[in-house]
Amino acid sequence: MTQEDAIWFSTSMPTMKLSLGKSMTDKKSKIKGQIKYLTTSKLSESQLSQVCRLWNKEYPIDVHHKRKEDLEQYLSGLAKPNHTIIEDGDGKVKAWFFDFMRNKERWFGMIVDSTHQGKGYGRELIKRAKNNYSELNGWIINSKEYLKENGGKYEPPTEFYRKMGFDIFPDQKFDSKVLKTIKIKWRKNMATTMATSNGG
Repeated sequence: MTQEDAIWFSTSMPTMKLSLGKSMTDKKSKIKGQIKYLTTSKLSESQLSQVCRLWNKEYPIDVHHKRKEDLEQYLSGLAKPNHTIIEDGDGKVKAWFFDFMRNKERWFGMIVDSTHQGKGYGRELIKRAKNNYSELNGWIINSKEYLKENGGKYEPPTEFYRKMGFDIFPDQKFDSKVLKTIKIKWRKNMATTMATSNGG
């Protein structure tokens, strides 16, 4: 597992080339006031740069990327990736969600700018992912011993995911040299799904 993997998920997938085109023909956007939700399989150069800065701002200094190319290389190893970006009217990234396939399972990661937390961005991103997939898997940091670049302590998102319906598995740990993480998992209630589809 790499340092980046330890934040959310485990070992890297076979390499896939992540092209950073200027246009995103598969991009879909929905505008709520000045907020845009952009879904794409490719990050633009601007988005990659902003996501890298967001990563370094919100995650422990232990896993910072010195260059955006380092993040690009990491993302290029993910199989069947999808990205959802929340931008404001000026194109500034406020939150980033991405998911990918690993061992026939859908894994994900998410970052919300701390200055915009509490606005429902994280909940909306998870809600959209739940509408698209029957399960979501992730690794989260479950310790307050790590520091962010501003000198503050990193706050584990455990309770957020618990409230969002994820199962927390404290016994399924991955303790690397840089981070201590535990597994989380959400699975769609198949009984509820069948009842809904049958009009129940």
